[in-house]
Amino acid sequence: MSRLKRSIIEFPAHHLLIILFFLLEGINEFYPNVTIAESLKLFGIFFTAAVALFFIGRLFSKDRAKSVLISFLGIYVILYCRTIYQYYGKALPGDQRISNTHFFIVLGLFMILITILILRSTTTASKKFSRFLNILFSILILLTSIGIGYKILTPGKQLTLLTQDIAGMNQPMFAKPNIYLLLFDEYQGDDGLKEFYGTTNPGPSPMLRQKGFFVVPHSQSNYNYTFYSVPSMMNMSYLNFSDGKLDFDLPRVISSLRTMKEENRFTSFLQQQGYTLINHSFLQMGNIPSPHRTLFVPHDGFTAIYSRTFPGWAQEDLLHFIPSNIVQKFSHTEFYQIYEYNKEVIAATEMTINERSSGPKFVYSHLLIPHPPMLTDSNGNLKNIRETMFENNLASVSLAASYTSYIKYANRILGKMVTDIQKQDPAATIIFASDHGLRSYPDRQQYIFNNQCAVYIPGSKYEGFYDTLSLVNLLRLVLNNACGQKIPLLPDSHHLAK
Repeated sequence: MSRLKRSIIEFPAHHLLIILFFLLEGINEFYPNVTIAESLKLFGIFFTAAVALFFIGRLFSKDRAKSVLISFLGIYVILYCRTIYQYYGKALPGDQRISNTHFFIVLGLFMILITILILRSTTTASKKFSRFLNILFSILILLTSIGIGYKILTPGKQLTLLTQDIAGMNQPMFAKPNIYLLLFDEYQGDDGLKEFYGTTNPGPSPMLRQKGFFVVPHSQSNYNYTFYSVPSMMNMSYLNFSDGKLDFDLPRVISSLRTMKEENRFTSFLQQQGYTLINHSFLQMGNIPSPHRTLFVPHDGFTAIYSRTFPGWAQEDLLHFIPSNIVQKFSHTEFYQIYEYNKEVIAATEMTINERSSGPKFVYSHLLIPHPPMLTDSNGNLKNIRETMFENNLASVSLAASYTSYIKYANRILGKMVTDIQKQDPAATIIFASDHGLRSYPDRQQYIFNNQCAVYIPGSKYEGFYDTLSLVNLLRLVLNNACGQKIPLLPDSHHLAK
């Protein structure tokens, strides 16, 4: 029997069992928002890592039983080190949260100690501990499977998001204009910009007014996070979780974003009227998945589970301290992903603007600009990612200047898009909005709901628009004025999620 074949046969069961348990935990927590395809993809990633660590473990010890435990320790760290870090970070009193550096120093020493103990143990003891791990994870898998089964059998008791029916969306459409929704993430509203920067407002309002837009002077978002604000806007209703709570946690985030796929009132109505949906965002919109690169921002079952592992943590946070954009690109860190994503969305939107369509279309372009971190200068040139990471994390003095510079870049992009749309498609309706205000200034949270909002409807049909319009009513008014609907408005309110 060859050495490779023997190694395959001898591959330890608990290496597979811990991966299965980890995935089942995620499926149980995020049920029913983790698909089979996502689960298989995650299993493939971590099974490959387990095999690699198994062979690496053989290099540490010729004793198979000991090398197996060493490789198991590596798998455990890959799957659970971020969970452990966050748990103990929250458990510490006050502001004494442990840093990444301190955590990995302690973790490294712990791993060295455990490895020494394993190497010094007897083969019999190592085998007994392996059997214990097999039994332990088999029991945990069984218990977690029972939990998933319970959720399958009791759907009414599980966390869901209820959306209300929309009255007045049954009128004949007297017009079917192309509609462009240009969403610039975390673009602070004019009230906040005047507070932050004094009388000089770097926002886009003067430019948009010149182009015929109705600019909402004191616009408000209804939620302070994208993953609640955008689904609420698209559903034209407030979010109502079945347990009555609005915490900001991953199960709720994924439940909220699921409505973008299945219960999106706005795009569902447009599709019924013969509209083609064009999605230039990292979210799925109706039945149109994102055509752009996957962002490791937790927003679906796959990214939520993957972000809890060491490689997910590294891409989302840890690797940003490296002072090399080349390494950032090679490592596919979250910030570099965002930079590339924004370039893709800008290019794809411009291409869509210049394309002729046979029927009406709705275009949704979601730019993570001027959302911190401020990755480019005012001309769109990539800055040093390490510096932007520290600037963002520490809310340094340069943050305000960088945000102003990023706004200038955002205004250039917006101005070109609007100019091109009005030139190529003069009958189109254009919506410009941000999902919430700037969250990076803890001492200025009173402006967190102050966002950007402006609408262009040919013929200046702005009946019902008002100075304090909030996003929950934005698309209602667009359909009323541009498409002849008679949808009543909802009371404006703010909902702070923490």
